[in-house]
Amino acid sequence: SPLDQHTQIYREALNTMEAETGAIISEIERQLINGLPLNEQDKALAEGLAELSAARLINCLRNLSKDYLFARTDRSVVDSAFDQIGSLTNISQGVAGIAGELDRMGEIRGDVATAQQHLAEGRYWIAWEQCQVLLSDQDLGAFAHEQLLLLTERCKAEMYEPLLQEALQLMDGGRFISARQALQALLTVFPDKTAVSEALDACAPYVPEQLAAWQGPHRR
Repeated sequence: SPLDQHTQIYREALNTMEAETGAIISEIERQLINGLPLNEQDKALAEGLAELSAARLINCLRNLSKDYLFARTDRSVVDSAFDQIGSLTNISQGVAGIAGELDRMGEIRGDVATAQQHLAEGRYWIAWEQCQVLLSDQDLGAFAHEQLLLLTERCKAEMYEPLLQEALQLMDGGRFISARQALQALLTVFPDKTAVSEALDACAPYVPEQLAAWQGPHRR
């Protein structure tokens, strides 16, 4: 019917417009990520974008800030991006306060990158302890604190299974004192994991009472 045809034409026009807008945003993002200056037309387009499109540029600034915190990009790139679009009316609220955190982020970014490297290379307890130290920083802003919480949660998610298996292997090898120490360390991070408490109970008959006190996690 004519109505269906008009609806189809409208949808196609809308899809074309969305695709063109998406391409423009992608190009703006590319320039910002590479520390390149935007021309006045691009800035005007960025400011005129609808809410959903503006959200992409908000995410771009947040991701650049995260990359700076994790030592994956330079301060000059982040400053350039914020200087160009951070104060635009449709973007500023979504990145409020982040630019003011960059100095402190610059002071801790080496430690953040090191913690992430320890995690990537399986040195779970060192990564976990470093995350706790970083999170205890009273000078952290809201954005940096959020990113470090996410890193800590990732560390927690990745460390459980390999460290539990390591403790169970110690038990299989008859090394119950070492296994108990490893399990007690795990229990401080995972108090609700029944597999840890059950393994501890299984160790108990094989550990002399005077040797049962936990001396802290094995650093690895």
